[in-house]
Amino acid sequence: MLKRSRPFALVTVLVVGALVAALTGAATPLPAGQFALSGHWVFNSVLQVVFHIDGATTNIDAHADVNGEPGSQVVQSDTHGYVVGPSVITRFDKATLTTLESISPPANELPVFIEVVGGRIWCTATRERSSGCPIRRPS
Repeated sequence: MLKRSRPFALVTVLVVGALVAALTGAATPLPAGQFALSGHWVFNSVLQVVFHIDGATTNIDAHADVNGEPGSQVVQSDTHGYVVGPSVITRFDKATLTTLESISPPANELPVFIEVVGGRIWCTATRERSSGCPIRRPS
C-alpha cells in the first residue's frame, strides 16, 4: 500500500510547491512576458478619421478625427498614435482621442513599417525614427 501512495504524495508536494511559489511571488516572471497590443489602427483619408479595430472581436471600438494624406498609415506607441504620410506626420493621444500636433518629415523619404510588440515602428531609407530599427537602404 505504501508503494502505491508514493507517486501521489510526490505529485501533491510538487503541486503545492508550485502553488506556493506562484502565490508568494517567489517565481520570477519570464523576461519575454510582454504582450502585443490587441487591435490595429487604420486611417481613412476620405473621412480624415483613424479607427481602432479590436483584435478579438474585429469591431471598431474607438475613432478620432485626425488630418492626414491619402496613403497614410498609422503606427503607435503605448500612449500615442502617429498618422504617417508622405509629407505630414500627425500625432494623436490614444487615451483622449485628440490630435496633438502635425510635423513635416525632415526629408522626402518613403517610410517602412514594421510590426513589433507594442505596435508598429517606422524607418526610412536614411534616418532612423524609432530605436532598434535595423533597416538600411540597399546598395
